Amino acid sequence: MEFNIVMVLMMIVTFSYAKDWPTCAKLDDCSCNLTGVENSGIINLRSLVNGKHEPAFTVEGKSDHTNLYYNFSYNPCFNFTDYDCPETAVCQTGDGVQSYDLGNLNGVEFLYMDDVAKYIRTVYRSKYKDKYGQSRVSSVDLICDEYEEKGRFEYSGEPVVRYYQFKLYTQCACPGRCASSETLCKAKDLCSCEMSDGTGTINLHSLDNPTNPLRDQASPTNAFLYNPCSPMTNPQCYNSSLCEEKGDSLVPLGLAGSAKFVYNNNQLGLQYFGVNNTLSSVNLVCDHNRRDEPFFRAAGDGLTYNLYSVCACPNGCGGTPPSNGTCDQTDSCSCKSPSDGAVIDLHDLDNPYAPLTAEDNEGYTYYYNPCSGIKLQNPIGKCDGVAACQEDPFHNTWYNIGNNDPEINYNATSKSFTFYYTGGEGGRSFDVRMVCDRDSKAPVLAADGDIPKGATRYRLKLISKYACN
Repeated sequence: MEFNIVMVLMMIVTFSYAKDWPTCAKLDDCSCNLTGVENSGIINLRSLVNGKHEPAFTVEGKSDHTNLYYNFSYNPCFNFTDYDCPETAVCQTGDGVQSYDLGNLNGVEFLYMDDVAKYIRTVYRSKYKDKYGQSRVSSVDLICDEYEEKGRFEYSGEPVVRYYQFKLYTQCACPGRCASSETLCKAKDLCSCEMSDGTGTINLHSLDNPTNPLRDQASPTNAFLYNPCSPMTNPQCYNSSLCEEKGDSLVPLGLAGSAKFVYNNNQLGLQYFGVNNTLSSVNLVCDHNRRDEPFFRAAGDGLTYNLYSVCACPNGCGGTPPSNGTCDQTDSCSCKSPSDGAVIDLHDLDNPYAPLTAEDNEGYTYYYNPCSGIKLQNPIGKCDGVAACQEDPFHNTWYNIGNNDPEINYNATSKSFTFYYTGGEGGRSFDVRMVCDRDSKAPVLAADGDIPKGATRYRLKLISKYACN
C-alpha cells in the first residue's frame, strides 16, 4: 500500500515537470518562493505559530478505513512532541487507541498544484515505520484566503491507507501576504544574531579565520575572500571582511565594522559598506548539507555573494535517559537500552566545523563535537579530529583533552548517563554528563573545569533534548 502512496506523489511531481508548471522553491520548513505565475511572491506560515513548538491547529476527522474518529494536530513550522508522536509536524490521536506520527518537517516538500484552485501542497513523511515496514505520509493544501487571519485547518480524508490529506485556509497562503518583513534577526555582535520569531540564533563565529578566509576562486587571477566575524589580517584588505583579490593585490569591498543583518526578498544576509561607500551583501543560505565545510560564491553582479552553511541555520552551530541504567553503545555518540528501547542519540548535534563551546570559571574555553570530532582552526593544529579541545587564553595554547572513542556509562551519583573520553595530550581526559531538557531549542554546553583542581581531567555537561530518550 505504501507503493500506492509513493506512486501518487510521483505522479504529482512527474506531471508538474511534464507541463513545466510554476514552482514554489523551498526557503525553509514553512516558507517557499512562488514563481512563474501572475501573483508570485513569498508564502510564509511562520506568523501562524509565533515561535511555539506545539500544535498550532487541531481538527477532528473520521477515518475512511477504520470508521473511527480521531484528532489531528499540526504545526507547519516546528516539530512538536504530543502523546506518542515524538518530534512530528502532524500527529493523529484518539481515545484509547495508539497515536501516530503522520509526518515531520525533515524533507518537507512544496508542490504547486495547477488545478482550478491553484494552491501549494506541502508533503510530510514520518520517519517511523510500522511492523509492516511502511511509513505514513500527510499532505496539507495551503489555500489562499485573504479573510482568514488565524487559519482554518480541515481534515480531507485518507484516500489511501497511511496517506492523510488536509487543507489549511489562511491569508498566509497568499503570495506576499505574510512574508517575513516583520521577522528580524537582532544583532548580538558582528556575525551573530537572535531570530525574533523564536527559531534561535544565527552564529558564524566558528567560520572566523582572518588568516585563511573563505574563498571563491572566480578565475586563475581573480578571487573573492570573506571572513564574517573580523577583518582579514592582510593589511591590503583595510579592516574589511569582504575583499577581492586581483593578481597580487587586494581590493577591500566591505568594512567589517559596518556589518548589518538585513532581509532582502525574505533572505537573511549581512550587508557591508565599502571604502568607497559601495554596498555589498552576503546572503546567509541555510544548508543542512553543508555541515562539514561552508561554501562561498559570488552571485555575479559584483555586489552580492552567497554563503551556504549549516551555521546560517538557526541554532545550526551553536528528556529522561533509559530507565534501568543500561544503555548499549551503538557508536561514538549514541546508545540504546536493551530493555525498553530508549535511545540517547547526539547525531543531530554533530558539526565538525562548528563545535559546541563552553567557558569555565577560570577562563578556559572548551570545544566539543560528539560524533565525528572537530575541525578547529588553531595555530598548531592539535584539535583536528579529536572529540574536544581546550584553549588556554593566558598562554595562547591549545590542548587535545580526549579522542573520539568514548565509553558510555551510567553515573549513579548524578543519576545520568555520561560519555567518558581518554587519550588526550599528556594523559588528559574528560567526561560529558547528559542533562535532559525536552524544551531546549538549542544545545547548551557547560564546563565545570578540571576536577579536582590542578588535575588533567575535565568535566562538561550537555543540556539538550537530544540527551533525552
